[in-house]
Amino acid sequence: MHPPHIDKESSLDIEFHVHSVVKSIPVSDKKTGIICEENQRDPALIELTSVIQKGWPIHRHQYSPAIKPYWNMRDELSSINGIKQSHHP
Repeated sequence: MHPPHIDKESSLDIEFHVHSVVKSIPVSDKKTGIICEENQRDPALIELTSVIQKGWPIHRHQYSPAIKPYWNMRDELSSINGIKQSHHP
């Protein structure tokens, strides 16, 4: 699912680019699997994944305190294969 402010084609382009970047990171498949599993156990990261995929609210106070720290970088985050990525330079 792509954020509402990004059209489907752009979203697919972004997802392809991020996937390519993730694949180029020197991390073994085993380690990637461990990271994904741990991400799926963390309630804050589960909620973060949900808002990344469904879109952020208009107001910061609409989400739990656990993900409020991510508010200022919300437009720079993605989740690929269960791993959160920041596209901040």
